[in-house]
Amino acid sequence: MKKILFFAAIAFAGITFFSCSNESISEQPSNSFNLKSTVEIDSAYVITESKNAMISFVEGVTPYYHEGMTFNDFKWSLDPASGLEKITAEGNDLLKKSFSILQKESSIEDATGIEIMRATEAMIQHNIDLGYKTTDEVDLDKDSFWLFGLDPNSVQEEASFLKKKDCKWYQIGCHISNIWEWLSSTANGGGASNGATLAAVVTIASGILILLL
Repeated sequence: MKKILFFAAIAFAGITFFSCSNESISEQPSNSFNLKSTVEIDSAYVITESKNAMISFVEGVTPYYHEGMTFNDFKWSLDPASGLEKITAEGNDLLKKSFSILQKESSIEDATGIEIMRATEAMIQHNIDLGYKTTDEVDLDKDSFWLFGLDPNSVQEEASFLKKKDCKWYQIGCHISNIWEWLSSTANGGGASNGATLAAVVTIASGILILLL
């Protein structure tokens, strides 16, 4: 597994922070690596689950695609009310990657999950910008609507987030449920639990992105 360089601050449960200096993460026999000694990331797990999340998302948007449509047509198909005119950059990149897969410009087998993890990182950062501090405060329902610029009132389907089966296309929380549960649990090490700070979680999400590059 590749070596990784982090410039980060890792937070403990109880919102106790410490700084992490420039540190090269060496290959680990167990396919995992550590941020200092507190947060262990199982690289094989997050790579697999990131790809699975991307596959789940592509499956979710597939019914809205038909051969010959443009990307703009695709967005109007997903959001007949406004054509996703308020979509974020990360949400748009995620859709573009999915569109290229559906057009057969790239293969689902080549999907790394980078786009859906960048969208996840953006959602976490959005919560931090709103002043939230822990995973308990994260509302993946609202965040998914924010990511795609959707009006919740215009979406007729029942939103059932953090549910692994039958994800609606816009339910990022559902598509990434395994990763999110891992991020906000003691799997991150160091005693972090449901009260894991978002500063720690966004740092770990950034680390996952480095792994996927």
